[in-house]
Formats: sequence, structure tokens, C-alpha cells
Amino acid sequence: ILCPVVCKVGKWNDKKIGYAGYMKLAYLHPNVFIPDESIIKKYHFPEKYVIIRIARLTAHHDIGIKGISDDTLKRMITSFKEKGLEVFLSAEGQVQDVYKPYLLHIDPTDMHNVLSFSSLLVCDSQSMSVEAAMLGVPSLRFSSFAGKISVLEELENKYQLTFGINPEDPNKLFEKLDELLELSNLHEVFQKRRKKMLKEKIDVSGFLTWFIENYPKSVKIMKENPDYQYRFK
Repeated sequence: ILCPVVCKVGKWNDKKIGYAGYMKLAYLHPNVFIPDESIIKKYHFPEKYVIIRIARLTAHHDIGIKGISDDTLKRMITSFKEKGLEVFLSAEGQVQDVYKPYLLHIDPTDMHNVLSFSSLLVCDSQSMSVEAAMLGVPSLRFSSFAGKISVLEELENKYQLTFGINPEDPNKLFEKLDELLELSNLHEVFQKRRKKMLKEKIDVSGFLTWFIENYPKSVKIMKENPDYQYRFK
């Protein structure tokens, strides 16, 4: 079982080979992905904008999970606009007519570029929060999953790249938003945190390519010398 070191696999721990990285780093490591500013110009994005991502929360693992409510969404949009920030809404399902002017209309393959140049991400999607962290974009996760996912807990507590907030406490969400947006050097702060994270992690894509091409010898190498993975930087 190949997974990040921080992930637990329960009774299958003897099968685990942990790597110093995250699955999403496989396609967002700087060796693989470089943000393309021409994509932003193509869509005529403003200099400062925020993305709000709303997941459907209909998967099996989402049962009983709460995310961004209608009241919270309205309050967020109003708050961002008052701060002079353009708001773009990315939603998995249908949205009310009042929100349609904010919908993000782009080629889905451009999403990581659009996220890269955004000022902030607020979402109830765990996946996109990890992607934002890989890119050094501050993110706030407003979800019942806050505090429960090992990868995001590490990204929050060790690297301060994302912040999880329980939906039962919307005021805390807005307090954190205000705190972040008051930082005049917000982008620089998070890029510095990203560099720290990248320095301690590996190029996951390079490592997995080596592991598969050299299997099963690679299993023996990693079991005997886990630090071998740090050759992939």
C-alpha cells in the first residue's frame, strides 16, 4: 500500500510503504506543474479574486457531513465584495439563480492555473483544499471533516497552509477570513510556507515512476532504506 507517511492504514500497516509527500503533489509539484499566467489573461481575470468551491457532499463518505450553507455563502459573497475582491463560484451541482452571475466559466483543465493565481480559496471540498496548499494558496475548509483528515491536519498544523473550521461555528470562519485578508503580504507568507513544505517532501510523481518501473525490487529497497525516496526532489 503506497500512501503518504501521515496516513494510517490500520491492520494493513505491514503492507504500507509511506512516502514523504501527498497524492496531489504528484501533479502539482513544481517539477510537474508551473502556473501559466497566460491562462488568467485569456479569461480576463482581475488582479485580485477569490474562489468559493461548493461540493455536492453526496458521496458515501459524505453522509452526515455539513458544508457551506446558503446563509454562509451569501454572507461570504457580500463580505468579499465589500473588501473589493471579485468572487468566482465553483459548484459541483446546480445553484440558485442569485448565484449564477458568480459561476466560474472555464475549461476544467485550466482550474489549477486559475486556483494558482487566486488570493484565497474557501470551500467544503477537502480535495481542493489540498490542491490549494500544494500551490501555496491560502484556503479555509468549512466542513464537518475539519480535524479528521490526516493529510489536511498536517498541512494545517505543521505548515499552516490551510485551516479547517466546523460549520457549527460560522463566525470563526469570518474571523479567520478577516485575519488573512488583513495581511498585506498574504501571497508571500503562503509561498514561503509552501517552500518549507516542498523542501521536506519529495517529487511524488518521480518517486512513483521509479517504484513502478523497478517493482518488486523497489519494495525491498524502500523497506530496507525508506530514505531512498529523498533522491526524488
